[in-house]
Amino acid sequence: MSADALPTSAAPPTTSPPTTPPPREQLMTTELVPEQVLPKVMSTFGLTATYVFIICWITGSSVMATGGWNAIPMWVLGIVLFLAPAGLAVAELGNLWPGQGGVYIWAYRTMNEPMAFFGGYLSWMPVILNGAASPAIVVQLLLLAFHAEIGITLSIILQLLILWVVIGLALAKLAANQRIMTSPSSRTAR
Repeated sequence: MSADALPTSAAPPTTSPPTTPPPREQLMTTELVPEQVLPKVMSTFGLTATYVFIICWITGSSVMATGGWNAIPMWVLGIVLFLAPAGLAVAELGNLWPGQGGVYIWAYRTMNEPMAFFGGYLSWMPVILNGAASPAIVVQLLLLAFHAEIGITLSIILQLLILWVVIGLALAKLAANQRIMTSPSSRTAR
């Protein structure tokens, strides 16, 4: 029997491609946003220096100081065994799923949405706690340095003032960087 003689009902059914991809395959909004909305303003060295600064600043340095000189090899071991592999993992995940959102995007792509929220929450919680504790530490160190005592109300006002000055400086730097990135001369350079 020839192929022309086959009944039409025996032909394999054709399937049309799905109109919408499964939810896991869709790009998230943060992956679609162009870089011009929030341009990259820090180099790799700047990001690394910021991360080390966050770890070794006032709250981390007090922990490091309690160990004395004998703790330095352990800190080096911790950097080699934890921070270096963590940095390599971040570089790999950032290249695999580029976009604004970091930990949230990586957890969303590998697990599910509740775990992505939980991962993003846990990655930002130390930043929030450090941001809240740092002005109090700065005020207390200044009071210790100048052998001064102030009331609780003035202490809270000074802490809020320090916090808002730091936030204002950060926002001014971001605004200045965005002006530079959107200037006509920077568009021609790209």
